[in-house]
Amino acid sequence: MQNLKKFITRPFQQQEDVENQTFVQNVYAGITSKVSDVQQAAYNWKNFAIFFGIGICLILLSFTFLPMIILVPAKFGALFSLGSICIITSLYVIKGTKNFIQMFWNKQIYSAAYLICLIGTIYFSILSKNYILVLIFSFLQMFSLAWLFASSFPAGITGMKFITRQIFSLFKRFISLFRTNQSSFLPI
Repeated sequence: MQNLKKFITRPFQQQEDVENQTFVQNVYAGITSKVSDVQQAAYNWKNFAIFFGIGICLILLSFTFLPMIILVPAKFGALFSLGSICIITSLYVIKGTKNFIQMFWNKQIYSAAYLICLIGTIYFSILSKNYILVLIFSFLQMFSLAWLFASSFPAGITGMKFITRQIFSLFKRFISLFRTNQSSFLPI
């Protein structure tokens, strides 16, 4: 009787074994893909930190040439632009190709402003050697890079709006120091 029971239930057990084996394989594949994703994310964060750090160092190094910008605008502009490109590359590394291109396309105003300022800084520092325009385009490039970088993170635009308002109010107060009152107390 037991042999008959084994004979009848054996095909069902083989089906359960196949299902269990498929389940174990799916779980194993899911775990290995998650581990791979975590390893890739750690690698991306490491590369992000490297590129971002190099970019900040190049921008700080470019400021050492700021007092000599009249004599050598190319050194300041090239170092500043190279640092800016490294910071954008760090954003590319952390976002990935597809997400970076999508972000760059969705933020067309910030992207276009950044690219125009980058090209302007390089052009006026290396080809035209106009130090005033190098300073203007470098400042605009830094500003547009900050907006582009901040807009790629949650609540980044809100923070940049606050910082921009604070900078403009400080600038207005600074300009108001040089304004003279038009009203005169002298009777004429």
